[in-house]
Amino acid sequence: MSEPIATIEERIKALEDYIASQVTRRFDDVQDENKATGERVNEYYSRTEKQITRAEEYLREHLAQALAELRAKFYAQVEKEIRKVSADEIADALTKKILVTRPATRGEVADVVVRNASIAEIRNQQ
Repeated sequence: MSEPIATIEERIKALEDYIASQVTRRFDDVQDENKATGERVNEYYSRTEKQITRAEEYLREHLAQALAELRAKFYAQVEKEIRKVSADEIADALTKKILVTRPATRGEVADVVVRNASIAEIRNQQ
């Protein structure tokens, strides 16, 4: 029994390693860990769901507001262009002479000369 202390310490260490490798976890420990993991997952899911809901509400609100502003600007611009075009067309139409024709009767002699329009006349018409 006179083993040196170093040898006894080595044997104790080897025995502790052997015991550590042979011990299995209890089923209750596994269940407890699974339950804790499940709770953490549920908490994470609920937090994520709340953040997504807040983000969706924010986007809906700001997107609707941005679309309303864009729609208002667009309609104002369209209305301005329509008024401008309409006023220009009315003013232009009032400066032109309108030729009204009717079919000639048998007794009327038509003194009409038909010719092609010149390029300058076509440009002035547009």
